[in-house]
Amino acid sequence: MHVSDGNGGRASTSLTITITDANDSPEFLSAPYAAAIDEGLSSGFTLLTVSAIDDDSGDTLTYSLSGINNADFTIASSSGLISTAKSLDYEAVTSYALTVSVSDGTVTITTSLTIAVNNKNDEPAFTNAPYSAAVDENDAGAVVYTVSASDQDTADSLTFFLAGSGSADFALDSSTGAITLARALDYESRPSYFLSIIVLDDNGGSATTNLNVSVNDLNESPSFLTTPYSVSIAENLQTGTHVVQVVTADEDSGDSLTYSLTGTNSSHFAISSSTGLVTTMQPLDQETVGVYTLSISVTDGDLSATEALSITVIDTNDAPTFTSAPYSVSVVENDAAAAVYTVSATDEDSGDSVTFTLSGTGSTDFSISPSTGVVTLTRALDFEITPAYYLTIRAGDLNGGLATTSLNVTVVDQNDSPQFVSTPYNVNIGENLPVGTTVIKVFATDDDPSDTLTYSLSGANSNHFNIGSNTGVITTTQELDRENINSYSLNVSVSDGIVTVNEGMTISVDNGNDGPTFSNAPYNASVNENINSGSVFTVSATDEDGDSLTFSLYGVGSELFSIHANTGVVSLVDALDYETVSGYTLTVRGSDSNGGVAITSLYVDVVNQNDDPVFLGTPYSTSVGEDVSTGSTVLVLTASDQDGDSLTFTLTGSSDFNIGSATGIITTSQVFKLTLPVIM
Repeated sequence: MHVSDGNGGRASTSLTITITDANDSPEFLSAPYAAAIDEGLSSGFTLLTVSAIDDDSGDTLTYSLSGINNADFTIASSSGLISTAKSLDYEAVTSYALTVSVSDGTVTITTSLTIAVNNKNDEPAFTNAPYSAAVDENDAGAVVYTVSASDQDTADSLTFFLAGSGSADFALDSSTGAITLARALDYESRPSYFLSIIVLDDNGGSATTNLNVSVNDLNESPSFLTTPYSVSIAENLQTGTHVVQVVTADEDSGDSLTYSLTGTNSSHFAISSSTGLVTTMQPLDQETVGVYTLSISVTDGDLSATEALSITVIDTNDAPTFTSAPYSVSVVENDAAAAVYTVSATDEDSGDSVTFTLSGTGSTDFSISPSTGVVTLTRALDFEITPAYYLTIRAGDLNGGLATTSLNVTVVDQNDSPQFVSTPYNVNIGENLPVGTTVIKVFATDDDPSDTLTYSLSGANSNHFNIGSNTGVITTTQELDRENINSYSLNVSVSDGIVTVNEGMTISVDNGNDGPTFSNAPYNASVNENINSGSVFTVSATDEDGDSLTFSLYGVGSELFSIHANTGVVSLVDALDYETVSGYTLTVRGSDSNGGVAITSLYVDVVNQNDDPVFLGTPYSTSVGEDVSTGSTVLVLTASDQDGDSLTFTLTGSSDFNIGSATGIITTSQVFKLTLPVIM
């Protein structure tokens, strides 16, 4: 700063000014605010974001919202983002006038926010849905249910519709929602319905719910079918004859129907209480009662129905009547002359004669006299084939009258004898077959199925055979020999425990070749070793057929022996050596001219004998030098002995040498000098 006095005087100094910071208020941008939103949007829908600025860079701004119904919205305190807090409803609030505030912590400023709610079509809604109703069957005028719905759009009118399986059985007032029946419901046909109810408003809004209709089961009266009942029946028919079958219906499937019959002389008939079948209780007589006028009733226990029944009796010829029928009789089997029975009948029509006939399964086993009714046999009866007959006897008069009854014939069982099958028994069997060979199987039958048959065998030499007591199979107990017995005449018997039946049997033994037989076999023989020849043994055999026999020999070592083909004499071919083989087991075969063969064994024991020692490397020849010292080895002798004996060596013919008795070593006993002859 400068100051002057006008006369040239001047002074200067400095001045410092400090500016003190004051709080700046925040300011909204683009305020005031206005927005529009459709009703019905879900909660959390973003409406808009308000924003403000503050020149104080360090200030933190906080947003808030106030005003009527401000709770329908939320504002983010830090960002100013405004969202819906619920789904808005135009019909409740059409617009909002709110205040938005922002504060920097010191100063708060406000601005206005106007929110317009756009009206949208509201869907109708059913009241107290879903629905259930119960309706009695058989009542076409029954009220079912009245459904109701509301629509927040008060100007909208609502229209109801019905759908689902069986919906055609119902009618729906489209404007009131009243549901009635289009026809009477039937529990037995359909006990329940599951329907769909739909409501529409004028702007296409709709809602759907369900209506469950339960049909109440009511007792329904039974009713007769195929009426009226009027029937004609001939007189004199037997008790129990069918008159008419009444037919009824009851829609209640669980109901049990009971029938009854009333009216004058209704006791002449019976009606099955469960089936409605009307039958006669006695033979009707047209001359006594020509027409019956009766009433048939049926009840399900609660409700009943009644129908008239007219029965007209038709006059007919009076049929014969059997006396003391039906008939039963017992007849023994196996007796063709046995008496059966005599049936009798009467006929009320004077002058009619009665003729008898017989029918039924097996009736051909019987005959009946047409005039007397005497029943006899045409053959002997067989209990095992037919134990009982159920025959029908008919008695007819000259005018077509006919009576029928039964004759039950029980056949009395008698013991039936067993019988052999496929007789006579003649069989051939070869001789010499092994024990147990099957000869024949005899077989018997017995008409009494409970009988057990037992077989036995007798006769001369029957012990040569065995018979299975249960099976009838005959087998040999020994080998048969035609040369001994060429034919057996036996008796085979079978018994059922009461009756025994015998049958002859011839068994012929066929001749077969008898094989030879060795005598006193098997054989053993002893032979000294080192013998070159000689007889060892003589085998012998016989043949019952008298065939000539031929002998042969084989086996390991058989080449050292020979056998005479006719005499059976076994001889040596070469000397045996005990030290090599101490014994031989040979097979001897004897055969006849017809293929018969016998085989046995011959064991040859080789008897050990002393074996002489044997020098090895002979003959011996050597030389000895002169002047060699006494005791010098001249030659070493070696010898062997198959018996393994200890050997002793000796030397003879010169005293100039010695020999080791155990070793066979020859040594000098003196010093040798070679003396040459002098030639003069």
